[in-house]
Amino acid sequence: MPLFHSHTIDEDTRLAIWQINEPQDFFIAQLKLNEADYSVIRSITSDSRLTEFLASRYCVRLLAGIDEELTLVKDEHGKPSVKGHPLHISITHCLGYAGAIISRKGPVGMDIEPIHSRVMRIVSKFLSNKELSYLTPSREIDLATLMWSAKESIYKYYGQKGLSFSRDINLQLPIGNDSGYIDAIAIASSGNTHHKVHFSRLGGIMLTYVV
Repeated sequence: MPLFHSHTIDEDTRLAIWQINEPQDFFIAQLKLNEADYSVIRSITSDSRLTEFLASRYCVRLLAGIDEELTLVKDEHGKPSVKGHPLHISITHCLGYAGAIISRKGPVGMDIEPIHSRVMRIVSKFLSNKELSYLTPSREIDLATLMWSAKESIYKYYGQKGLSFSRDINLQLPIGNDSGYIDAIAIASSGNTHHKVHFSRLGGIMLTYVV
């Protein structure tokens, strides 16, 4: 299956989303995995999660244009990077899709989420009272999914455990319907920082990213 979506943000930053129709063997053959990778693979018991895991790493390889062995490592907070290469990356996957964003100049965060009513069950856990007021009846599922995904992207950008979605990531009303951006303030250990979280609705999934 060709790429579902790709986007060049600037000369140093690109993202891609892959719609997964291939078997796991396809990705394993492309990835040139080492023993450390196989150790991780053996620890994943869900067949669908393993396929998404492999596909997201395949996206990193495609974007980076690296033909030799490519090993992803995680720091103490779980933030991934590419061993031996000066790349900032973020990876994501959901229900038959996987994606990645890479940059050569600074931190990035990316998320994809299925647009589904089940997000409404947890909105009070990740949105502030002000953010809850943005949920108009005609678009509440889209907006809730978008704001959840936006906060995921910011969380991945920082890779900092303990960052509270409802308390430490504050969103303004999104600018745009199917694509646009959200102004956000992140209250992290390094201080308060303003971000623009870009988003696009791509069929049944929501894409967000921050650079």
